[in-house]
Amino acid sequence: MHVCLQFAAKAADNELRGLAQVLSANVRGLSMPMMALLDYRGYRLVATTILPIGDQSVVYGSGDAGV
Repeated sequence: MHVCLQFAAKAADNELRGLAQVLSANVRGLSMPMMALLDYRGYRLVATTILPIGDQSVVYGSGDAGV
């Protein structure tokens, strides 16, 4: 396997492990996508669902613009 593909496969594995750790924290109201890792004939595919993200679902920063 090419070196770049090995790194990509490791990154995909780490992404799944990270998602599992976040889910194990049992944070109420936190939505996470379904995710699957598929290995087939030396290739790895990461499949994730698309979350319904809107204005009220993503909160970043302060509500008063830092005032």
